[in-house]
Amino acid sequence: MASLGLLSPTDKRDAAINGLLVLGAQLANRGAPRLSPTPPPIDLAGAMNVYQTGIKNAMAQNMAVRKLEQEDRLQKVLSDPKLYQGLPESVRSIAPALALAAPKQVATQLLSQPKQQNLKPVLLGDAKEPKYLSQSDIIAAQQQGIPVRPYKAPSQNMNVKAYIGPGGKVINLTSEQVLARQGEGETLVPFAQSQNMQNRNYMVDGDYQLLTPVEARKLIEQGKEVVPYKATARPLQSKPVYNERGQYIGEYSIDTATGTKTVTQSNTSGQAEVVPFNPAIHKVGTRGEKYKQALSSSNMAKLDSALDDAENGLRQIDQYMDNLGNTNQGLQRFVDKISGQLKTAFQKGLTQEEIKLAVSQGQLQALLGRYRVEVVGPGVMTENDALRVIYALGGNPDSFQNKQVAMRLLKGIRERKMKAYKTDLRRFNVQQNRFYQNTYEKREMYQGLPTTNTGSWSITPVEK
Repeated sequence: MASLGLLSPTDKRDAAINGLLVLGAQLANRGAPRLSPTPPPIDLAGAMNVYQTGIKNAMAQNMAVRKLEQEDRLQKVLSDPKLYQGLPESVRSIAPALALAAPKQVATQLLSQPKQQNLKPVLLGDAKEPKYLSQSDIIAAQQQGIPVRPYKAPSQNMNVKAYIGPGGKVINLTSEQVLARQGEGETLVPFAQSQNMQNRNYMVDGDYQLLTPVEARKLIEQGKEVVPYKATARPLQSKPVYNERGQYIGEYSIDTATGTKTVTQSNTSGQAEVVPFNPAIHKVGTRGEKYKQALSSSNMAKLDSALDDAENGLRQIDQYMDNLGNTNQGLQRFVDKISGQLKTAFQKGLTQEEIKLAVSQGQLQALLGRYRVEVVGPGVMTENDALRVIYALGGNPDSFQNKQVAMRLLKGIRERKMKAYKTDLRRFNVQQNRFYQNTYEKREMYQGLPTTNTGSWSITPVEK
């Protein structure tokens, strides 16, 4: 309100002083002698009400002053004779007086004289440009002997039509303009008639020709076979096609010349092929039905990330099984562990079995974090949960581990992981082929690690 000029600093000060006076009177009353030991309470709400009332009163006073100033400026503007130039003389004579008396009465007075404000376009004398006069001004001009003619806009006085002029251009002309141009030797053809003079595509006795409709009718009268020529297949008329399960399989199109209906779909190798439309297996639908099957961009990105994570998990478990298959078993594994530690301390080279054993121990820790959710579920993993995951992965690679049991457990986990991975991979490739060809590349299935010479413990490529 201060920015609008309705509340000054002096107004705020006066309202604050009045509120403080009320508060001071309450404090003085608390300090006065009394018979009761309990003093009266301080009424802060009353003091604030006095302050707010002072603010409101100041705003109301300033608003009233502002309104009077605006009305005074408005009266000065309305009293300017230049403001009423162009109005009838009877209105100009009373408008300034009414403006000085009460500005609102000017608009009321003007609106109460509709006949004087009903200006009409007329032509005075030999003038070609119209003037807008009231009925009283028109009568005054006629009394002075000035010819007054009604004026009509060209669009109301002239019938404009389209014609084909020189060079084949379409021009809009009135009947007077047409006569004038024809008198100058120009050839003008009505636009509607010119439609029968344009060349069109026809097949005459099997041959393609450009003819006007008039020429085509003459050939038909001569007994020749004349039919309009239609362009062959228009791919823009394609529509999505779905199978019996509602899955999108391709695009439907129709040859407008022959009426042949086809479906463009992807074959098993991913290449486009055209097959005849079969209503028994092909259901023509709408684009909305097609894109209802599309994953959102965020879900597609999550699916792509999940496939990366699944492939990394399969790769880790394959590497662990390969390294574990190249280690010894039983007491010999214990000897490999001790000898590997001593050789490392004395900076001696390790055998392949000792290296594989050390690597497999580290890989087990990585698998422990990756597969814990599948074994014990989400949440904070306790020490007992960690032991359960280790047992599910075949146990610690120590002298008490049975490699045959460990491999069977690891292969079971791998098969479950591979099954879920295949499902997600098929879903991703379908989405990529139909909706995301410009965003993602087609993903190939993870085939496992290359075969190694580790006897019965080798990891072979996975069947699709």
